[in-house]
Amino acid sequence: MNVWIKTICICIACCLPLFGAAQRWTMIDPTTIIETGRRDIIPDTFVTYIMDHEAVQATLWQAPEEYLQSLSTSETYITVGLADGTADIFRIVR
Repeated sequence: MNVWIKTICICIACCLPLFGAAQRWTMIDPTTIIETGRRDIIPDTFVTYIMDHEAVQATLWQAPEEYLQSLSTSETYITVGLADGTADIFRIVR
């Protein structure tokens, strides 16, 4: 039984980086964003994030082609910051 617990802990520790390493969505104050155009839609409540565009782009380009692998078996994940301040993980293909 003790060996199973160690094995599970090692598996979890090894897989954690796959679920968002370099995909950090950090909440920022919306007043720090420089407006560059006219806002047609202004929601009542929202959350603003900053992210590493290059890291997300690299993750997106690592995704398998849709014709080569189905979405349900893709091992490429992307973490996305949501409007309520939480994040969700999505399996992706190109």
